[in-house]
Amino acid sequence: MYTSVAAQFGQVIMANPHAPHLASVVEEYPVDESAQDPRQELIERILLTAPFQKSNRLPTLLRYLAVHSLDGSTGQLTEQRIGAAVFGKRSDYSTVEDSSVRVHVRQLRLRLHEYFACEGREEPLVAEIPKGSYELAFHEHHAPPPPQVPAPPTAPPAAAAARSSPPP
Repeated sequence: MYTSVAAQFGQVIMANPHAPHLASVVEEYPVDESAQDPRQELIERILLTAPFQKSNRLPTLLRYLAVHSLDGSTGQLTEQRIGAAVFGKRSDYSTVEDSSVRVHVRQLRLRLHEYFACEGREEPLVAEIPKGSYELAFHEHHAPPPPQVPAPPTAPPAAAAARSSPPP
C-alpha cells in the first residue's frame, strides 16, 4: 500500500511529542495529494528531516512559501504578509523595526542549503529561496562532475624516440 510523503509527515508529527507545533503546519497549509507534484513531494520530504522537525517556525514558513510559490500566488509573499500569516504579527506591524521574517527566511535558506549538501544530495530537484525574494525556486539538481584523475606523465616524443633508436 502506498503511503504519501504528506501522510508520513502527518504520522511523524503525531508520534513526535517534542514537535506538537508541527501539527498546525499540516492543518493550516494542507497538501493536495491528488496533484503529485514532484516539487510538493520534495517539500514534504524536506519537512520530514530532523532539522525541520526540531524547529518551531521553519516548517510553517517553508510550507507557506511552498503553497504560495506552487499555486502562483506569489503576491502573498511579501514580508508584511508572511509576518502576519506565519508569525502572527499584526497586519500593520513595522518591518523596519521587526526583522523576524528576514531572519527566519535567512535561516531557512541555510537549512535548505544544508539539506541539499547532505541528506538531499541525491534529490532530482533543488528548492531554494533566492536572495531578495521570498518565492521558492525549483531547478534540476546537477550533481558535480566526478573529479578528473590526471593521466600518468608520459615522456616527450623526442625523448621517447631517442630511447627507442639504436645507437649509431
